Amino acid sequence: MEQTLRRALEDESFDFLPLIENAKRQSRRLAPAIEFPTRIAIDNKMHPTYTLIEIQAPDRLGLLYDVLSCLDRENILIPLSRINTQAGAAIDTLYVVDGSNHAKITDSHRIRLIQQHLKTAILSGGAAKSR
Repeated sequence: MEQTLRRALEDESFDFLPLIENAKRQSRRLAPAIEFPTRIAIDNKMHPTYTLIEIQAPDRLGLLYDVLSCLDRENILIPLSRINTQAGAAIDTLYVVDGSNHAKITDSHRIRLIQQHLKTAILSGGAAKSR
């Protein structure tokens, strides 16, 4: 474990996905996830600089990895985040900007696509890739 952590910290290209997949296979014997509706809201009114993405979903192994991978594929930067897990539920707020211009994401079509891609990543366990 310590050796793996050291490699992850030293190697910028370290791939966490195989470790997450292995842990998912091992954790299938655990209790089933609680019933908690998945909700994704994207808001441009709450902060003067950032677009807020609020995610509420049943927590599971690899959820944050799947969300961040999805946003990376969408060329979205996350300067600030609040990550919270409580009683089996993930309640996260991500303060984001467009990676191409470092501004709020204002295009309504793009916002809908981001919501769809996030929902797919969350519900499918990250199996679907956007773009």
